[in-house]
Amino acid sequence: FTPDEIYFSADGTLAAAGGLSRVPTDYSPSRRTTARPIWIWDTATGQLRATIPPSNLRVLGFAPTGQHLLTAGNADTELVPTGVVGWNPLTGEKTFFVQEMRAEALSIAANPRADILIARDAENRLGFWRSPTAERIGTLQALAQGEWLVTTPSGLFDGSPQGWSQIAWRTADGPLSASPGEIFFNEFYRPGLLAELIAGRPP
Repeated sequence: FTPDEIYFSADGTLAAAGGLSRVPTDYSPSRRTTARPIWIWDTATGQLRATIPPSNLRVLGFAPTGQHLLTAGNADTELVPTGVVGWNPLTGEKTFFVQEMRAEALSIAANPRADILIARDAENRLGFWRSPTAERIGTLQALAQGEWLVTTPSGLFDGSPQGWSQIAWRTADGPLSASPGEIFFNEFYRPGLLAELIAGRPP
């Protein structure tokens, strides 16, 4: 086995390799990429710490604290559905699953405490998720000419003045009836909301 890439935890104590090969091999039908296990080793002893069964998963790397190994891909097994999965690198057990994240995402970021994951969603927005529960706590939209908007499921928002114009409130009259965002500006505008989300302190 020759790994395409090897991923190390931030403290250098763990290494991971395997998963979906980035290069077609002569051993796969029609020279397609092959699904392989993901192996995790202790770098000091060379001991194999955990093995994740073969599936169409691509390793993205370790979360900053090393508490999770992050993978993405379109799995064909019942063990791992399509989406992004976090694994305990010491046991190989699945710790969380986020279906909203783009499975083909090239990278997933995390805040310094590794309790908030940040990645693109299916609509190319930047989403914020709690890593233990996969609860979505916010969304950041990058708009034209440097404008931006960040929102939470509870309706709080922050952003540039032009970003605010993207907000509309659905009224009780029906799904096609909406009111401009300025109506509830004082109730839901939250300066510094983005920093709170990154810090893992959603209001």
